[in-house]
Amino acid sequence: LDFAGVVVGNLDSTLPGIDAGPNPWAEEFMVGLGYGRSLFWSRLDIGVGARVIQRYVGDSLDRGIASDLGLLYRNYWSKVNVGLVGGNRGGPLSRGGNKQKLPHSYRFGLSRPVYKGIPLTVDFLSVSGRGSAFLLGTDADLTRELSLRLGWMMGGSKLKPPGGGSWA
Repeated sequence: LDFAGVVVGNLDSTLPGIDAGPNPWAEEFMVGLGYGRSLFWSRLDIGVGARVIQRYVGDSLDRGIASDLGLLYRNYWSKVNVGLVGGNRGGPLSRGGNKQKLPHSYRFGLSRPVYKGIPLTVDFLSVSGRGSAFLLGTDADLTRELSLRLGWMMGGSKLKPPGGGSWA
């Protein structure tokens, strides 16, 4: 689960369909906490996360709270991990007196170590009202606190691209 993340860019790449007025720039900042626990002899992990989202769109500021719930099954025999995540549960983003519902997201993924413990990951991502996509990627632990994620997304022209890094 991520502790911090930042997404910046223009509205075409980050928040399609939202009118920013004369300033088409958007940036989003998220800070969160997560907790995970192994169940059933470390074969099944469950994790929950909560985060505060702050988003600038044009000249306005949106704020909200969201939560995620994830399951990870580790198959030690084939070394393939299977994950399922339900995301963006929680309150809407508020802009002044207006509220915008966060789109729920669902992710199903498979991963397997391919080189010196570095995994290859294939995910299917679906975001309500915004489409779906396949993602192919990897992540590597640079230090105990910092990991680097790299990926490629196919489909989902209204979805944000996968992040470039995270603190975990």
